[in-house]
Amino acid sequence: MRNEENRVLRDDIMISEPKNGWVSIKIKEFESEASYLVDIPFDWLRSCLAAFEFKTPVSLFIDEEGSECFITSYYDVTHIVIDRDEETELITYRDIDFFDITDALIYYIGKYFDQWAEWDPYHDSDEEISQRRILLKKLISDVEEAMRPEKERYNKK
Repeated sequence: MRNEENRVLRDDIMISEPKNGWVSIKIKEFESEASYLVDIPFDWLRSCLAAFEFKTPVSLFIDEEGSECFITSYYDVTHIVIDRDEETELITYRDIDFFDITDALIYYIGKYFDQWAEWDPYHDSDEEISQRRILLKKLISDVEEAMRPEKERYNKK
């Protein structure tokens, strides 16, 4: 699937519109409900930025308020560790890479930009939200710039 920025997106990676400090995340068969206890737009984009700047895996954390998930993705593989009800499960996708994860994240943050800027609606003032908008736009731009040479190097669209 192509979006309006001509970015190639997988249709099996989706992030819902944030509502009341919660968001649904789906990667193939994996589904999670993430809470505002993790600043997803900033924490996740910073992880993507570090991955491309320092050639390390993208590492994302999901707090489900009672359980947690860890998504780690590198060039050709994504691992998801799910820790729920004292049981740990590992899911591995060998056809989803950190480009796929990062492209989806940038797309869905852009699609629901205002809602992501207001991710923690219970604690942010109008001034803080305005500042988050500015910082979030800059962070998205920084991630795209850092990712571009790696995409070219690996011939990813």
